[in-house]
Amino acid sequence: MKSLSLKAKLTAGISAIILLSLFLGGAVFYSLQKSESDSDIVNAAGRQRMLTQAMSKSALSYSLVKNSLHAAESQVSELDRYVTKMRGTYAAMVIGPAKQAGMGISMHPEAELDPALPFPATFARIVGEKFAAAGSFGVDIIAEDPVNPDQGLKDAIDREAFNALVANPDRMFFREVESEGKLYLRYYTADKAVVEACASCHSKIKGRTFRVGDMLGIRRFSMLFSDDVAVGRARLDPSLEEYKTARAVFTQTLAAFKSGGEYPADLAMTRFKSYGGSDDAAVQAKIGEIEAAMERFTRSVDRLTQAEIGSEDYWQAQYDVPLNANKLRKLSDDLTNRFAQIASANQSTVRWAVAVMVLAVIAAFAGLFLVLGKTVLTPIEGLTEAAHAIARGDLTRRIDSRRKDEVGRLAFALDEMSGNLNDMIARIVRVSRDLVASSDSISHATQKVAAGAEHQSQQTEMVAVSANQMGVVSQDISRNTTEAADAAGQATQVALESGEVVRSSIEGMARISNSVLESANSVEQLAQHSDQIGQIVSVIDDIANQTNLLALNAAIEAARAGDQGRGFAVVADEVRHLATRTTDATKEIAEMIRNIQNGTAAAVQSMHEGQAEVETGSELVTKTGQSLQQIVEVVEGLTDRIQQIATATQEQSASMEEVTRNISTVSEEAQTAKEQAQLSSQSCDEIVGLADELQRVVSAFKL
Repeated sequence: MKSLSLKAKLTAGISAIILLSLFLGGAVFYSLQKSESDSDIVNAAGRQRMLTQAMSKSALSYSLVKNSLHAAESQVSELDRYVTKMRGTYAAMVIGPAKQAGMGISMHPEAELDPALPFPATFARIVGEKFAAAGSFGVDIIAEDPVNPDQGLKDAIDREAFNALVANPDRMFFREVESEGKLYLRYYTADKAVVEACASCHSKIKGRTFRVGDMLGIRRFSMLFSDDVAVGRARLDPSLEEYKTARAVFTQTLAAFKSGGEYPADLAMTRFKSYGGSDDAAVQAKIGEIEAAMERFTRSVDRLTQAEIGSEDYWQAQYDVPLNANKLRKLSDDLTNRFAQIASANQSTVRWAVAVMVLAVIAAFAGLFLVLGKTVLTPIEGLTEAAHAIARGDLTRRIDSRRKDEVGRLAFALDEMSGNLNDMIARIVRVSRDLVASSDSISHATQKVAAGAEHQSQQTEMVAVSANQMGVVSQDISRNTTEAADAAGQATQVALESGEVVRSSIEGMARISNSVLESANSVEQLAQHSDQIGQIVSVIDDIANQTNLLALNAAIEAARAGDQGRGFAVVADEVRHLATRTTDATKEIAEMIRNIQNGTAAAVQSMHEGQAEVETGSELVTKTGQSLQQIVEVVEGLTDRIQQIATATQEQSASMEEVTRNISTVSEEAQTAKEQAQLSSQSCDEIVGLADELQRVVSAFKL
């Protein structure tokens, strides 16, 4: 682990946190989905109770409508039988004696001048009209060819009923009729001649033979069924579709509860949801009880709808349907409560999962923060302190660079830079000391050369003054010229040695320049490593921003989930707070890195300034070498001339004029040599000053 790079460590840590968050988030998401599924199942189980009531209501409503229609038909039948008996009794006991007594029989007895009795049909109509005036039920006797023209067939339904009863006079004809926004029920029966008096009366009036039992017309019974046509038609058309639909939804849902599968999500059965089934023993046992109760309930409904209305089986079924429905509803309620208990337990699991996720994420971020503090912040603070010490000139500071990551490489580069600077400054100190010593030697040598030149100048002046005494003092001149040649040789040797020293100084300055350049490069590499660390910190900041965005999305999803996502919203808020703290820590790291970069930039600037000073010293030393080279050339020329003087001295007897000219030339050259020697002495003094300045500069470093 220690050999991994800092980037690899951060990547591994952040990847582990992401994987942990994904795993825990998946677990929480699965728990939330399961919780949502539990909520759907509890709702579906609650719907079973409603379906039980709906099935019972639908079956009983169907039975009640059928029963009411049957009751109406029974009432009409009884009334029809009553009319028949009444009419026969009226004809036999009233009409017969009235005729024998000479009373008149009329269709409109109220219009007759003499007392008259109504015909039996008229009597039945008058009673029906009186009866209808007292309520919503009317009775009328009509015919296709009536005795009373006012009692003909009134509408198409009357004609349809007449034709149907002609074909089947013993049947009852039924139709519903709309009138003035109300719904009426019409029942038609055949109006037959029940006694001989009726048959003979109709035969006399119509001119054709009628017998007892022949159909004279039809009886129309009209009953107000509903003040609203739509409501009335719904009552007239009883259907078990609601019962069948509720039973289908109930049965499919119960099958899904038992073995898993799809169940209707709505009563129209257009949408379905899936359920994996339950392995809970209590649930399975309760489902078995519900199946048995459902079977009993279904059998009672079948008996109710199939039994003859008013029969003993019918009334028993009508009693059993609500009884079995209540039992089924009670069992469905028990199943709903059991599903609610399971859902509550799963909700507890979700809360624990959310708590574990929060603690795990907090622990992961805390671990990452501790690792960052130990592996990045603390080492970088140590490197910053070391860089400041080096910038202050303490080159004895050593830096621990045993780590193998980016921080270790940065420490190694900083330690290597400190060592290189130490070696370089030490070499500069030694070279500057040698330069001072060499400059002193050169200065002494040039002073000797100047003294020799001065002495030579004096001698040549003496020769010029006393040229006529040349012969006398030729030996002295020869000796002096020999000494001058020796001195010139010594000056040449000293100048050559000074040239070697200057060349060594130039090479030392070049090495110093290279060392300073290498140090500057090392410091620039340190700056590059600092930039790389800054990029890593930027990556950490980006990850924190992405984590914050993930927490915001999780909060939105939790808001959509409602109460089930409340705990998940708390988790999302905690993750967002952690992302904020990570961002703050990243900013602190970035600030430390900027401090390192500023210190490094200052070190680079110092190295460049040192390099410029070294280059200036190199130029000055080079100029000194050039001056010494000129001195060597002058001294060599002086040596040649002195030897020429010696030769001239030996040949002075041959040409005094030539000797005089040579002495003048020697005097001029001696003066030039004196001036050059003074210049060389001044150059040596300047080199000594530069060497002192160099020592003063490097003395700021602690070696």
